[in-house]
Amino acid sequence: MNLAPLTTVLALAVSTSSAAAQSPSSVESRLESWALHQEMAEASPMREVPWVAVGPTFQGGRIEAIAWPAQDPDTIYLGIGSGGVFKTTDAGEQWQPIFDEQSTTAIGSIAVAPSDPNIVWVGTGETHPSGTSFPGMGVFKSEDGGTTWRNMGLHDSHHVSALVVHPKDPNIVYVSSMGHHRSNNAERGIFKSTDGGKTWASVLFISDSVATVDLVIDPFDVSTLYASSWDRRGDGSGIYRSIDEGANWTRLTEGLPAGADTGRVAIDVSRSQLIHSRIRIKYFK
Repeated sequence: MNLAPLTTVLALAVSTSSAAAQSPSSVESRLESWALHQEMAEASPMREVPWVAVGPTFQGGRIEAIAWPAQDPDTIYLGIGSGGVFKTTDAGEQWQPIFDEQSTTAIGSIAVAPSDPNIVWVGTGETHPSGTSFPGMGVFKSEDGGTTWRNMGLHDSHHVSALVVHPKDPNIVYVSSMGHHRSNNAERGIFKSTDGGKTWASVLFISDSVATVDLVIDPFDVSTLYASSWDRRGDGSGIYRSIDEGANWTRLTEGLPAGADTGRVAIDVSRSQLIHSRIRIKYFK
């Protein structure tokens, strides 16, 4: 009896199981890898050779984010789960990739500053988890409409689910971080910057296993924000409100489902000042 094929299958299963149990790469090692990549790209004899995409035509997977400046609806930014950011200036007739030279192409969220259409923020890391959801490298900022980018930190957030820029002050930015998908970590929840991303403060942290998945600002009262949390393994899913620009948060419970069966929550504030919420009930444990 030939046991070689069975042995191979068992070895593959053990190898796959071991890989799944590995800890996430550290921020330091990922930043070192990116620095090495840039060094190798600069030294490569092929660095001046132009490349042309020849297929396949299906690239990137899910559309994770879309944003546009209110002053120019023909300009649209599109974030693809694992395919970077594309920009159009003619209402979608033509698209150009604008994020290919950054340290990640996994995109979770995009925001354009309402008071300055040249300021664009990108939150990296896919935000709809699956077996192959890629983490990002924090948040990126452009001050020239996507021509150049700077990494503004929050590297261990892994999956940035939402970005909110203050309607009048572009230096005030809020970030919603899901954290690691399959392990606990501290860099998750809601973060706020008042200096354009130079520094960040954690303003809502629920636990090292609970993600925040949505974040909106009240267009009629910019001191009020709403955030939603998602607990894949417990009862931490819910909606939170701050009425003091993120300094303090209260969990909203009246009339809302609660418990371990409550899943991912999406929220928004309409122009009629109604708060809309879509709550997904878990169908698996």
